[in-house]
Amino acid sequence: MILEQVSLRNWRAYRGDGHTFAFGDHANLLVGPNESGKSSVLEAVRRGLLDRHTARGKDILAVRPLGSSLGPEVRLVFRANDGEGRERRYTSLKRFLDNAAAEVRVERDGEFQLDHEGDAADRFLRALVGADDATRGTLKPEQRGLAQALWFLQREEGIPNGRWNDALETNLKDRFSAESVEPNRARASGIRSLLSAASSSAQAEAVEERVNILFDGHFTPTGRIKTKSELAILTSTIESLKQELEQRNSERDRAALHREELGQIEQEDRSLVDLLADCEAQRKQLTESLQIEPELTAGLNDLERRTEAARRRCAETSARRQSVAVLDQRIQELDETLRDGEEALARLRIAVREHRRSAERHARSWEDELSPKLEAVRQGIADLQAKQRIEQLEIDVQRLDEQLERRRTLSKEVAEAKARLSSVVIVDEASWDRVRSLSERAAVLRDRVWAAGMRVQASELPAGTLTFDPEPEVDTANNELVIAQETVVGIEGVGSFTLRSADERLAAFDVEARACRAELSLVLERFGASDEAALLILRERSVQMERELERAQDLLAAIAEGEDQENLTARRAATATELQELRERCPQSVLPGMEGWAEQRTQDELAELQEKAQSLERTIREEREAEQEAQQKSLEAHERLAAVSASAAAGNSERSALRERLASELEAFVDRAAFELAAATALREAEELDQKSSALRQRFAAEVKTPRKQLQRIEIKISRTEERHQQLAARRTDRRARLEEAGALSLDRQIAELETRLASAEQRFETVHRRAQAIAVLRRLFGHRREAQSHSWVEPVSQLVESWLVRLSEGRAVGVSFDTDLVPQGVALDGHEESLPFASLSHGAREQLVVLLRLALGVVLSQHTCQLVVLDDRLVNADSTRSIVMSEIINEAARSCQVLVATCRPEAYETVVGKRIDVARRGGFLAAAEAH
Repeated sequence: MILEQVSLRNWRAYRGDGHTFAFGDHANLLVGPNESGKSSVLEAVRRGLLDRHTARGKDILAVRPLGSSLGPEVRLVFRANDGEGRERRYTSLKRFLDNAAAEVRVERDGEFQLDHEGDAADRFLRALVGADDATRGTLKPEQRGLAQALWFLQREEGIPNGRWNDALETNLKDRFSAESVEPNRARASGIRSLLSAASSSAQAEAVEERVNILFDGHFTPTGRIKTKSELAILTSTIESLKQELEQRNSERDRAALHREELGQIEQEDRSLVDLLADCEAQRKQLTESLQIEPELTAGLNDLERRTEAARRRCAETSARRQSVAVLDQRIQELDETLRDGEEALARLRIAVREHRRSAERHARSWEDELSPKLEAVRQGIADLQAKQRIEQLEIDVQRLDEQLERRRTLSKEVAEAKARLSSVVIVDEASWDRVRSLSERAAVLRDRVWAAGMRVQASELPAGTLTFDPEPEVDTANNELVIAQETVVGIEGVGSFTLRSADERLAAFDVEARACRAELSLVLERFGASDEAALLILRERSVQMERELERAQDLLAAIAEGEDQENLTARRAATATELQELRERCPQSVLPGMEGWAEQRTQDELAELQEKAQSLERTIREEREAEQEAQQKSLEAHERLAAVSASAAAGNSERSALRERLASELEAFVDRAAFELAAATALREAEELDQKSSALRQRFAAEVKTPRKQLQRIEIKISRTEERHQQLAARRTDRRARLEEAGALSLDRQIAELETRLASAEQRFETVHRRAQAIAVLRRLFGHRREAQSHSWVEPVSQLVESWLVRLSEGRAVGVSFDTDLVPQGVALDGHEESLPFASLSHGAREQLVVLLRLALGVVLSQHTCQLVVLDDRLVNADSTRSIVMSEIINEAARSCQVLVATCRPEAYETVVGKRIDVARRGGFLAAAEAH
C-alpha cells in the first residue's frame, strides 16, 4: 500500500480539525523536534489500519486529548492492491470511544464510494496487511502482519522473539514459490515426484494439511509417539499380552516344578524316618554305657585331693629351698660389695687430700701475687682518666663562655633592630593590599567614565563663567571636563542647564570612583604619605627592617634552640665547680713528666693499662675458678666418701640379718643335706600322684565325656530330624494344594488364547506402524520443500541487506547470516573466520542492521505490490558517516517502495531525496498546552 494522506482530529495534542499531512510516493521525512507529535501521526496510521474501532483499552483511552473526553479520529487516504491485480485508491475513517465508527471507501469513476462499515471495515483494513483478525481490540506487534516486518516504531523490538508473522512468509512465498519449485520438479522421482506434483498443484496446501493431521494423530511435534494414539495403545496392549502370557507360562513352569518338588519331599521324608530309627538305637546304647560315671567320678575326686595336698607340700619345700638359695646368693653379693667399698674408701681419702692442696695453691696465686699487681694498674688507669676529664671540663667551660658571649651580642643586636623599627612608620601588608586594590579600582572606573562620559571644553571662556554641581573631573591632557553623572551647569548672566548621560551606569561608576579616591586619601593620610609611590617607599623600608629583625631573631633562636640563657649559665657554673673539685681531689692526675703529653699518647697509655688490667682480671678469674673447682671436687669426693662409708655400714648390717634368717630356715633339719633330701622326696610324691590323676582323667574322658557328647549330638540330630519331618509334611500339603489349583485353572487353554490375541495385535501394530512411518516420511519431504521455499525467499532479502551492510561498514562487515525465519543470526567480519553473533553487536549496529532488513523487505515485497516502510527515529545512534550512507540507501529503497522516516534530526537526512513534512509545534506538548 502507498499512504497518500493522514488527517487527525482530537488525537492526543492534535485538537479539532485542520491537522492533515500529505505524503509522496517515495521518500518522506516527517521532521520536528522532540515532543512535536511525529510519533502521534505514525500511531494514528497504525491504529487506523489495525485496531478495531470498538477498542476501549487503556492504550486507546490515552489517545484522547489532555483533559478531554472527545473521541479521537483518524482519516487515511491510500492506494493498495484489491486482490485481483488492480491498484485502487481508498479512504478510511476510524473514530474511537465517543460515537465509535469505521468506514472504508473505494474510488470509482472519480468518486469515493462506501464499501465497508463497522466490523467489516476493520476486517478489510486488517486483511490489507495480513493482520490477525481473530483478536478483538488492539493488536500486539506479532499480530500485525506485514506491518510487524515493515514498520520499525519506537518502544518496540526490532526483531521478534520467535518468528515473523505468517503474513510476511505468505507474501514472500507468493513472490518466489513459482521459481523455487519448478526447477526441482524434473529431478524428483517416486514419492518425491508425487509430492512435488501435489505441492505445485492447487491442492498442495490441502495435501500438506492432511499429512500434518495424520502425523499429529500418531506423533508429537518432536517426533515422539503420542500417548493416546493407536500406535501407543497397540504397543501397550502387546506389552500387556506379553506380560500376561509370560505370567501364565511361569505358572505352568511352577506347576511342573511343584510336581518335581513333591516327589523329592516324599523321598526325603522316607530317608528321615530311617535316620530317626538309627538315632534312637544309638541313644539307647549310649545311655547304658554312661552308668559307670558315678564310680569313676568318686575315684577321680579322691585322687585329685591327694594330688593337691602333695602339690602344696612340694610348693612349700620348693619355696623354702628357693629362699635359702636367695639368702646364700645375697650374702655372697654383700661380701663382694663390702670388699669393693673398702678399696673405694681408700681412693676417695687420697682424692680429698689432693683437691684440698690444689685449692690452696690457686688461692695463694691470686691473693698474694696477682691482686696487688691489678690494684697498681687500676690506680694508673684512674690517674689517666682524671687527667682526660680535667682537660674535657676545661674545654667545656671555654665553649660555654663563648656561647654566653655570643648570646649577649645577638641580644644586643635584636634590641637595636627593634629600636630602629619602632622609629619607622610600619605599613602592614593588608593596608598595602587595600591601597593597591583601591588604586586599581579607581583607575578602572576612571577609564570607564572617561571613555563613555561627556567631555566639555571651556578653555575660551573667562574663569568663573561656568559652575558645575557636582564638580566634574578634569582631563588635563586634553584640557577637557568629563561629566559622568547628572550635573547642573550654570553660566554666569545666562542661566543653568542639566547634563545627563544616556548610560545610566556611568553615574554609579563615577560615584564609586570618587568613593575609592576618598578612601585612598584617608589611608595615605593615616601613614603620612603624599601619594602611592611614597607609601610604597615606606612599605619597602618596613619590610627591610622587619627582615633584619627576623634574621637576628632567627640567629638568636638557633643558638638558644633547646637551651635558654639561664640553663647555659647554670651548666657553666656546674662545670667549673666539677673542674675545681676534680683538681683538688686528684692532684696526682698530672704526674711528673705527663704535663706535655698529647691526647693520643694519653689514650695509648690508658689503652695499654686497660688491656693489662683486663689480662690480670682474666688471670685472677681463672685462678679463682680453678680454686673453686678444686674445692668443689674436694667437696664432692668427701660426699662420695661419706656415702660409701654409710653404704658399707648398711651392707654389714644387712649381711648379719641375712645370716640370722638362713640359720632359722635350716633350724628344723640336721644339716643342709637332710633339707635337700626332704625337698626331693616331696617333689617325687607329687609327680607320682599327677601321673595317676592324668591316667584316671583320660579313662573318664573316654568312658564318660565322649559318650555324653555323642548322646547330646544324637538328641540334637533326633530333634532336628523330627522338625524337618514336620516341615516336609507341611510342604507336601502345600505342593499338593498348588497342583490341584493349577489343574483347576486350565493353563494350557489360557496360554493358547493369549498367543492368538498377541499375534493379532502384533499384526495390527505392524500395519499401523508402517502407515505412521510413511506419514512421517511424507511430512519430512514437505518440510524439506518448505526449507527450499524458505531459502528461495530469504536469499534475495539476505543478498540485498548484505550489499548495503558492506557499504555501511566500509568493508569491515562482509556478510550477514539469517535463519529460515529471516531472523538475523550473525555478521561476518573481514579477516575473521567466525561470525560475530547478532546479540554481541553494539546497540547502534543492531539498530542499523534491523533498519536495512526492513528496507530490504520493503524493496523485495514491492516487486509485486508497492509497500510502505516506516522508520520512527531509528538511527539516533548512527555517526555522521553512517548517516550519509544510510541516506543513500534510503534513496535507493525509495525507488521501489514508499519510505516514511520520522526524525528530530533532519541534518542527518540532508541527502535524502523526497518530500519533507514539517510537524513543527502542531502536535507537541506546547500546542496541547496552548489549546488547553
